Amino acid sequence: RLIGGSDGARGEGLRRAIDVLRLQQDVIWEQADEVSLPTRVAAASLLVHLAEDEVTAVTPLEAFSLGTPVVASALPAFTEVLGDEAHLVDTAEVVAEPLLLADAMEAALEPERDESAAARRRAIAARFTWEAHARAVLAAWRSMHAARRGS
Repeated sequence: RLIGGSDGARGEGLRRAIDVLRLQQDVIWEQADEVSLPTRVAAASLLVHLAEDEVTAVTPLEAFSLGTPVVASALPAFTEVLGDEAHLVDTAEVVAEPLLLADAMEAALEPERDESAAARRRAIAARFTWEAHARAVLAAWRSMHAARRGS
């Protein structure tokens, strides 16, 4: 079961892929708000996250923390954080050609038979905690403050 929820060109491309593949019975299309998104991701067998301009990989990392496979746009932030464990796609290409998205989705689901793939995704997500982020921001502020005091 797949839950979709993006409006605009990305959503239209995903909806076309669903139609081309005749998956209307397997897909629930609704927008998940920030409160319900974690529950939706936890129930999903795959997260498809097509974006054009995101600078953080929060949603894909939430999926990884649950071991859920991800198909995501090949944005720099996603590439850097998710690496080879995610199936990264060119958003414009998959919107224009739904079968490319279907291929990426099938490829992402294939390793699900291998529990070590889910463990690798969870390990990636474990490196990106809010505590680690807060410590990195604090260290950056302290470094800037020390540099300013020294000048």
